[in-house]
Amino acid sequence: MKKILLHIMLIVLPVLLQAQDPIYTLSYEHKSFLNPSLIGRDGAGKLRTAMVHRNLFRPLYGPIHNTSAAFDYSFCNSIFALGFNASNETQGNNFYMTNLVSGILGVRRNLSNRWTANAGLSFGLIQQNVDMNEFVFSDQLHPIFGAIYQSSNDQMTINSKLSPDIGFGFDFTNYNQGKNGSRNALNIGFAFQHITNNTSIGLFNDYVLPRRYTGHFSWIHRKNPNTIAQSFQVSGRYDRQLFSNHVLVRGDYAFKDELSLGLGVRSAVSGNTNLIAPLFHCALSLTEQINFHISYEASLGGSKFSNAGNTFELGIIMRTKDAYCLMNGGIMKGNGRGRMICPVFNKTKAAPSF
Repeated sequence: MKKILLHIMLIVLPVLLQAQDPIYTLSYEHKSFLNPSLIGRDGAGKLRTAMVHRNLFRPLYGPIHNTSAAFDYSFCNSIFALGFNASNETQGNNFYMTNLVSGILGVRRNLSNRWTANAGLSFGLIQQNVDMNEFVFSDQLHPIFGAIYQSSNDQMTINSKLSPDIGFGFDFTNYNQGKNGSRNALNIGFAFQHITNNTSIGLFNDYVLPRRYTGHFSWIHRKNPNTIAQSFQVSGRYDRQLFSNHVLVRGDYAFKDELSLGLGVRSAVSGNTNLIAPLFHCALSLTEQINFHISYEASLGGSKFSNAGNTFELGIIMRTKDAYCLMNGGIMKGNGRGRMICPVFNKTKAAPSF
């Protein structure tokens, strides 16, 4: 009976499959997913690895799980940086799956002794899969944020699609010296994701991932530039994708080098549905190379949003130690005297962390 009902609903209703990118609470910790221009910020010659898992429970439409990993490296004595993203998202008890892999090229340019401009271009592939055998009712996923309807039964075996994906972003960073030796930094950026988003393959007619427009900022104040303790950071982002508008703001204070806590809020609006979700963040630094992050959001509004409400994130950020750059055409041999550490924009415990 369930299968008969499923076929009837699939035949009668038109094709509509739409989803959204995960909008991370840990935005500036997961830089390359926020903006492709934000790669290579941990210092030239350093490799940075970020892994984040986001789990959103929506009792009405099923859970959403997103796991993603990112790598980036900034070359010594160069304006270039390279990055790589990979993510997997499942919705509606694994009925709908999206995989994304992309490579990133970043370029930076010093505009003055205080301002730096950065740009990044990403190119990748998106794979979307729908397991039609697992569907019982077609409304198990929300009609805007992930439901599937079929116009005819001759396409019911088509349940996978591979599409190209292009993204672009740029940002500006200002560093300045404050009073009593303090240091301030401001970062402002914009990103355009999924520039190519049209297809004509079966279930996914005229659909890949919808274009996303993102604006973001971060301001960091360090009382003592040689330590993370007593530093304060305020960050935020605005995203528009499909019919939804998301605003996320977070403030963090480092009580010591090893521990910081943060509070924030996420607001989302889509049509007549509004959501406000307070969020909580904790960061623990085991060493200067390994940092753990955890966040939680408590929904105070509708449960129809695919990006907010009753959500937790777990993240780990790993960085390699300082590398040595080429000097005068090559690294000096012998006992190593004359070698120099790669120049950095934000060396750990010396400058802001974006």
